[in-house]
Amino acid sequence: YIDTFGVDTTPRAKVESLPMGIRQTVEITKALMKKAEIIIFDEPTTSLSHKEKENLFKIIQHLKEQNVTIIYISHILEDIFLLCDRIAVLRDGFMIGVDKKEALDKARVIKMMVGRELNQVYPTIEKSIGDVSFEVRSVQRGSMVQDVSFSLRSGEIVGLFGLMGAGRTELVRCLFGVDKMDAGEIYVHGKLLNNPSPQNCIKEGMAFITEDRRQEGLFMPKPVKENLVMVKLDQLLSLFGVINRKKEEQESVKAVKELSIKVQNKNTQAVKNLSGGNQQKVVIGKWIMREPSIFIMDEPTRGVDVGAKAEIYTIINQMAKNGATVIFISSEMEELMGVCDRILVMCRNKMVADVPKNEYEQGKIISYALEGCN
Repeated sequence: YIDTFGVDTTPRAKVESLPMGIRQTVEITKALMKKAEIIIFDEPTTSLSHKEKENLFKIIQHLKEQNVTIIYISHILEDIFLLCDRIAVLRDGFMIGVDKKEALDKARVIKMMVGRELNQVYPTIEKSIGDVSFEVRSVQRGSMVQDVSFSLRSGEIVGLFGLMGAGRTELVRCLFGVDKMDAGEIYVHGKLLNNPSPQNCIKEGMAFITEDRRQEGLFMPKPVKENLVMVKLDQLLSLFGVINRKKEEQESVKAVKELSIKVQNKNTQAVKNLSGGNQQKVVIGKWIMREPSIFIMDEPTRGVDVGAKAEIYTIINQMAKNGATVIFISSEMEELMGVCDRILVMCRNKMVADVPKNEYEQGKIISYALEGCN
């Protein structure tokens, strides 16, 4: 199975050192090797490249032919209609309905998922583009990020696209100081950011949503309120250095309300018990509470349903309307084209294209991502 997926690694490699996509592939392979009669796939393609996804679908089809029962959980409706014989929809812990694929269409499934008609998945908003607010000059990190330069303006939502391994995540981790860059300069509102580190970036008004919310974005056993105020604790301290509980309560109540986070009790309910969409809203909410001017979002809608996605898009648009600059990384081309003002494309750890909205063409953008990567 590893050969089928074409994974470029060795059996001796530590899983913690592997990119998210390869980790996902290893987990899937482990399940397939057990030769089970019933296999549950829970969002199996969220970190896979297009080719790996195609290979997985071939394996699933082969398993079906071998009379293996497949339970396939996904928020990607195209995949559901391609693979599945029957479709069941859950919402808020209740079974909304089950029917044969032929009896349903995408619009009907979306209505079952969100409980209402969703006429516009990608909302639009009136906003103005301002001056350059974020500039990257010749950033380098070993072979993973090679001489990358670009500039962004206030109010812009800029997509970052590339195939798995193109260097997107490695780049933004450098920009936020999570990983140290070997060379290059970063300017925030015209000011050189010396010694980039998460602490310094936060002080300069930057925020960063990582691609792995469970491991890097949240304290899963902790209550919603504690997660929401995590980044803003220094601003909630009283003159005596203790947390102002009244202000903490006010801020967390505001975040829950504005982001429509579905939680029974924000003071006691652990984040791990929320749905994926509400977990992601908590991740976004903790940063919004800092009112950042530069917002880096790595796969912010991964593993969330179509209703939560639409709500997250609205949040992103509102931030841009308020003057924030948003860097939006996604593996979903349709999403980037629906949300972003322009799309930057990476290939083999280099920036190879800057595509404005009026030139969006899916085949063209993918060809940029493939350039030199065959």
